Amino acid sequence: MNIEYKSYKEKYKIGKRITLNNLNNLEKEFTIIKKELDNLNIKAQDKIICYFETTYQENNMDTFIGYTLVENIIPKDIGTLEIITNSKANKQLIGYGTNIKDIIEEMNNYAEKNNIQIRGFYNIVLKKELEIYVEAFDLKEDNEDYIKYLNNFQKNIELDNSLIGKYQIKEILPNLKYMYNPNKQKSNLDTKYKILELKKDGTTNYDNITWSKEYLYIKIKDIEIPLSLHKYIHNNTVYLDILMNEDYKYYKSQRPIEYLYEKI
Repeated sequence: MNIEYKSYKEKYKIGKRITLNNLNNLEKEFTIIKKELDNLNIKAQDKIICYFETTYQENNMDTFIGYTLVENIIPKDIGTLEIITNSKANKQLIGYGTNIKDIIEEMNNYAEKNNIQIRGFYNIVLKKELEIYVEAFDLKEDNEDYIKYLNNFQKNIELDNSLIGKYQIKEILPNLKYMYNPNKQKSNLDTKYKILELKKDGTTNYDNITWSKEYLYIKIKDIEIPLSLHKYIHNNTVYLDILMNEDYKYYKSQRPIEYLYEKI
């Protein structure tokens, strides 16, 4: 098995999002997608699975399956299919081998040993030798965009009264855009911030956390770190989406994880 952290020429992916009961259904789904691609005269290359689970499993899998595009150009007509564009990460963590579970476990071990943050979803390219890649960041390297943001940040103490209330953690996800599935809890919710109460005076039920209209402010030692916060409503339920990390040892280099809270 071979694991690398390096620049990677990622291609756009075209296909559809489905829940796979098991991997035995794959070829049938690929055949359906390939037929539509041929009808649309879209040139595709490798078969690929985007694996939206936060832990490895082999049934009831939330996935995007399809093909990589030969050219990174979005076709004008994609029919009933969807497109996933490239990650913004400069580098990817890449694993090669023959067994999906083994490769992903080894990639996680490599990341932990080398202070690399995995973020986003696993892309599994189905070649003779499997190729799996995922957005990743070296925690020894500062995130220059975030440091620039911190240097220019101005605290706003204005409150939004519609946010006042008590919330319970619902999901902890690398990226809400791809990972959130309201019918399926994915994460083990291992957090010390299981309940979050936004009080009318701008404080919370935690001594080191305050809030304003668009941010939580978490104080670590003498540093106050702004965390992006916004509300949205899904199926008449109010949610808070907060971009944060709980371990702030590498706060200048970590990319945020999405904490999704449901109002109670």
